[in-house]
Amino acid sequence: MSLTNYIMQGVILTALSGDGSLFPRRPLQDSLDGGWRIALLVVVFAFQIGYSRWWFKHFQFGPVEWLWRSLTWFRWQPFRIAQKPRPVLVPLAA
Repeated sequence: MSLTNYIMQGVILTALSGDGSLFPRRPLQDSLDGGWRIALLVVVFAFQIGYSRWWFKHFQFGPVEWLWRSLTWFRWQPFRIAQKPRPVLVPLAA
C-alpha cells in the first residue's frame, strides 16, 4: 500500500491545496496557513491508515502495487486474500 498511499496523498493534497486545485477561486489555499496545512496533512494521513487497515483485511496488495506486479509478470496476479479452508472435525470412534 505504500505506493498507493504515496500517489493518493499527492493527488488529495494537490487537489485541495495545490496550484492545480479543484477549487478555481482558491478558497482553501488562501485560508490555509502553515498550521492548517499541517492539520490537513494529519487528517489525510489518519484516513490513509484506517483505509489501509481495512484494505488489507480483504486484499493482499494495494491497487497500484497489484497493477505494477501484474504488468511486471505479464499476467494478472491474485488480488484477494486466499481463504483458508476450515478444518473438518471428524468425531472419534468410540
